[in-house]
Amino acid sequence: MQTNIAHSPTMAQSRGLPKKLRLWTLLGLQAIIFVAVTRPLFRSILVNAGESDAKSAVHLIAKELAALPEHPPENLAAWMSEQPILLHKLSDARIVDAHLEYHGYRISWEANSTKEFRGTLWAIPLDSGKTGRTNFHIQVR
Repeated sequence: MQTNIAHSPTMAQSRGLPKKLRLWTLLGLQAIIFVAVTRPLFRSILVNAGESDAKSAVHLIAKELAALPEHPPENLAAWMSEQPILLHKLSDARIVDAHLEYHGYRISWEANSTKEFRGTLWAIPLDSGKTGRTNFHIQVR
């Protein structure tokens, strides 16, 4: 017995986009969504880390300034350039004019002539909102 069955296209064949193109389109859309969601989160993590690092640096520098037997220097950058241990601990710090730049913050020293305290150490974001959101200061006694 012979059957007369006509071969028809298989159901697996789609009429729209080819299977590989649909797969790559789906992967591309997922990548765009992933970047759109994680980029602001990553930026926030970096800003928080920079703030934390700046706060630690200010505490470390203030501790060293408070330990000085003589009156603290007028120029923080000049003083820091002569402190190899401090420069090693803050190896990412850049000495610029009379201040330091460290992880998105400008760290500067404001000497005080009164006997109440020696001065104030400031940490201010270089680009507020992008490199940090908070200003820090410590009065060194």
